[in-house]
Amino acid sequence: MCIRDRYIGDDEGRAKRLGEVHIENPQTAYEVMREYMRRLYSAGIIHGDLSEYNVVFDEGQLVIIDVGQAVTVHHPNSRTFLERDCRNVASFFSRQGLETDEDELLEFVTSPEPDPSGE
Repeated sequence: MCIRDRYIGDDEGRAKRLGEVHIENPQTAYEVMREYMRRLYSAGIIHGDLSEYNVVFDEGQLVIIDVGQAVTVHHPNSRTFLERDCRNVASFFSRQGLETDEDELLEFVTSPEPDPSGE
């Protein structure tokens, strides 16, 4: 997962926000975002302000930024923040032409990892 604590960009300027770039494959980008959100949640962290404005495209990767305001899953408003993150991400990718559902995204993010043993 890409979360960086340094300036993201080059000599020509900052990395472009997700909403500022043409996404060649929205399905793949959405799947990457879903997985990033799931990993954050599994680590006990909720971004709280996740949207196309807090994800940049750098060196071929999506990078989540502005994680400083993130809360733990124990925060009293964590569920509300997570639901908003899911709504924002699903809405953005819906505008990119994908069929998305914020409730399905929430379910994916909060579901435990599938058991690779098949049990």
